[in-house]
Amino acid sequence: MEALATILLLLLLTNPTQAAHKHKEAYYQKIDCDKKKGITEYKLPNSKRVDCLTKHKAIEHDWAVGKNYECLGQALYYSMMTKKKGVCSLILEKAGHMRYVNDIRKTIDYHNLDIELETIRGY
Repeated sequence: MEALATILLLLLLTNPTQAAHKHKEAYYQKIDCDKKKGITEYKLPNSKRVDCLTKHKAIEHDWAVGKNYECLGQALYYSMMTKKKGVCSLILEKAGHMRYVNDIRKTIDYHNLDIELETIRGY
C-alpha cells in the first residue's frame, strides 16, 4: 500500500498539468473580467460556463503552456453559443511562453478564424 501511495505522489508531482502556478487561473480571470466590466463564469443554457462575458465578447482564459489549443476551441464554442466575438486570452508565466501564443496566432491566421487573441502577463 505504501508503494502505491509513493507512485501516486510521484505521478502527481511529475504531471505538468499539476505544476504549481504563481496564482490560479481564476485569479487572472477575475482581474481581467473586472477590468472589462464583464460577468465571470457566465452560465450557458447547457450549464457550460464562459470565463468572462462582456457586452460584445465571450472570453476564455487559459494557460499559454499546455492549454493554448483548448483555449482556442472553447473561444470558438463560446462565440457560437453567445453570438459574441470569441476571445482566447492566454496567461503567460514566462516571457519564453510567447511561442505558444504564436502557435495559436498562426492557427487563427491560417484558418482565417474570427477569434481575438490576448495575453495576460503572469510573471
